[in-house]
Amino acid sequence: MISKLLLSMATVACFATVARAGADSPSSLLLFPEYNSAPGVFTVISVANTKNGPQGLPTAPAVRAHFVYIDGATCQETDRFEPLTPNDLVTVIAGFHNSTSAKGFLYVYAVDAATGAAIKWDWLIGSQMQLDGITTFNYSYNPIGFKAAVGGGDGTPTDVDGDGGRDLNGVEYEKAWNEILIPHFFGQGNGRRSELVLINLSGRFEFLATANFLVYDDYENVYSAQYQWRCWTKVPLSKTAPHGNPATGINDLFNNTFLAANGGQGALQGAAGVETGWMRIRGATASSTAAQVLNPAIIAVLDETIGTFGMGDIPYFVDQTNVKGDLLAPAGPFGDQTGG
Repeated sequence: MISKLLLSMATVACFATVARAGADSPSSLLLFPEYNSAPGVFTVISVANTKNGPQGLPTAPAVRAHFVYIDGATCQETDRFEPLTPNDLVTVIAGFHNSTSAKGFLYVYAVDAATGAAIKWDWLIGSQMQLDGITTFNYSYNPIGFKAAVGGGDGTPTDVDGDGGRDLNGVEYEKAWNEILIPHFFGQGNGRRSELVLINLSGRFEFLATANFLVYDDYENVYSAQYQWRCWTKVPLSKTAPHGNPATGINDLFNNTFLAANGGQGALQGAAGVETGWMRIRGATASSTAAQVLNPAIIAVLDETIGTFGMGDIPYFVDQTNVKGDLLAPAGPFGDQTGG
């Protein structure tokens, strides 16, 4: 159901947040929100070690990049290790590097090559390119970086609670976020199709995540919607074919016709009749048969397509209050009962 909201001061206050400051910087863990290895689609992943040192010789400690691919349909893992000497770069095609799953998300973190332990190594940078056919560019964006939160210098182990997971809790790595700000979307229709990547970082496939949406049009009207998913998904904004999907789309309030009929004013200068908007996405709950997480850590990234042209941007992440995320929580209905 679509509801138009008149926000009270109390409602506005509950969405007041603190944003992550500054630009992206080298980190110990990189989260790539999407890989796609479907036939004819190529995801090119690059990870570089920006630590200086003698060419071809290992750093102290010697470092490897641990690639962990998460299947979006099952939350199952496939992992690979790649050595990273000073100023080294590793570039892979996801479907070649991981032939066991077609779609999902990926995270990469630094480990001590000798012990295999996850370590503080805030020197990693990366990028992702999505190609529809090896000669056709679709979109690209940088991964989301998480610096190590542990004290000490390079090589300090990060697995503080010893559970084998990467806790995004402000103790092992930087905290994840509860609210995502998507600064722009086009009204759906007439060749404009947007898809939203959603990741639940509070429990594996046993946990059903629920997110609340506040969607603002270009005339400051605000509408609400809700969406549920498990683990990872990529879904169209609209439920209307052909630019959306009745079964998996989020809501028809994203349609250009809806926005135009409800007070929109076509703010896209130079393209009369094209509506625009922006949105807040906030994690509400992540629930299993045995446990519930309030304010779950979530990730959301919007990919937009206009005709044959695509683009993707990492949004703004806010509100780290009372939020703990995992890469990934232990399998099962209880999730992470320790540090994440």
